Amino acid sequence: MRKIVLSDEKEFEVISCGSSEGILWIEFPKDVLDFAQAVAFLSDVKKTKRIVSTYDFDGMETVYEGYTELIHMQKTYEGGLLVALRKEQQNGEQ
Repeated sequence: MRKIVLSDEKEFEVISCGSSEGILWIEFPKDVLDFAQAVAFLSDVKKTKRIVSTYDFDGMETVYEGYTELIHMQKTYEGGLLVALRKEQQNGEQ
């Protein structure tokens, strides 16, 4: 099982979690979160400032810091939820 842990220690099962070019993509399986729950949890900067992704198979952890802006959310074909969080820009970044 793969999971993420938000800054407030709330855990969620996920299908995948990874970042590219300043965007963190997280895919949740069916019935883990609905749209309203996802907005409540993932639009709160205090909860998303640090997200730890863990894969139980090998215990490997990946820490994602600063992905605080919820920019995309959609239902997947399988009924899950795909979300994207943009990394906050530091002073001077564009």
